Amino acid sequence: MGDEHVEFIEGISKGPIIFQGLMVLMCAIFVIMLLSKKVNDITQWLLVASILALIQNAGYLLLLQSKNLNEASIALKTEYFGVAYISTVFMFFVLAYCNKKLPMAIKVLLIAIDTSMILGVWLWEYTDIYYISVEHRIVNGTVKIVLGRGILYYTGMCKMLLELLAGEVISI
Repeated sequence: MGDEHVEFIEGISKGPIIFQGLMVLMCAIFVIMLLSKKVNDITQWLLVASILALIQNAGYLLLLQSKNLNEASIALKTEYFGVAYISTVFMFFVLAYCNKKLPMAIKVLLIAIDTSMILGVWLWEYTDIYYISVEHRIVNGTVKIVLGRGILYYTGMCKMLLELLAGEVISI
């Protein structure tokens, strides 16, 4: 694939690290606040989405601080545990909040796609279905992770976009 399939994630400078640290702290506080409340079907989905956001932000903070490909790989794998499921869980939250039902077959399909995304990221060293390449560079003190996107990347991103749009439409 060509250069149009390359993503740059930058880090190391103090500004993004401090900002991302604050995001992790805010997510943790929100999770603690939700845990202190009585949990029902609606808040249960919001709690799971908040935990996934915490994992995603913590993974990204690790990525910003990575100094080599091994550290970056672990950070990406951590981040994607949150990334993969968050839009699905958020859509389930909106459906529960609006008292709407989704057929079980569609729920299983969405979770299966999310799980395949995680497996694609976790196994990127052995398969090119999610990332066709992963490179770690440090240029002028800035970490650059160069990610060549595979077919599952685009499939997962389209699914996430559709879920977020569906959640907006349903809530309106």
